[in-house]
Amino acid sequence: MAWRTLGLAGTPFADVLPILQEALRAERRDEDVFATVCQAEVDAARTTATLQLAGHPPPLLLAPGRPPTVAGPLPAPRPGPPLGAVERASWPTRTVSVPPAWDLLFFTDGLIEGRAGDSRLGVEGLTALVRAHGDDLAALVSGAEAAHGGPLEDDVALLLVGFTR
Repeated sequence: MAWRTLGLAGTPFADVLPILQEALRAERRDEDVFATVCQAEVDAARTTATLQLAGHPPPLLLAPGRPPTVAGPLPAPRPGPPLGAVERASWPTRTVSVPPAWDLLFFTDGLIEGRAGDSRLGVEGLTALVRAHGDDLAALVSGAEAAHGGPLEDDVALLLVGFTR
């Protein structure tokens, strides 16, 4: 909610994570509470995306279509630490070009941290699910749960944002 409020208030992109860090550290009840974040800002022409990562992987870049083509994770800066993990932190930004038509698939860590056999599903496993199920978000969650052997243990959310010229 704080992230959305900062966006609606017109807070400059580079100031959002430091403000969220301050708010989290001031409001949390337990010092072990932290948050991973991936934030992206797409320019008005829809030709570039600027990313910042706080302990979270970047969104997947998809070429729209049936089925969508997975280009892989959007090229991103080196991730900074999760919000609240360390007292002083910085989060590098990186601006990358996006193709004329694109979809970005954002996901919570609860989805990719589910098990898939003896390891985590991970971004590679999510990529495989997208290749199998396309951008059907319900099918992606069901696929992750099936790989996990039941309901996932952490928060699960997906957001698909796209643009076609």
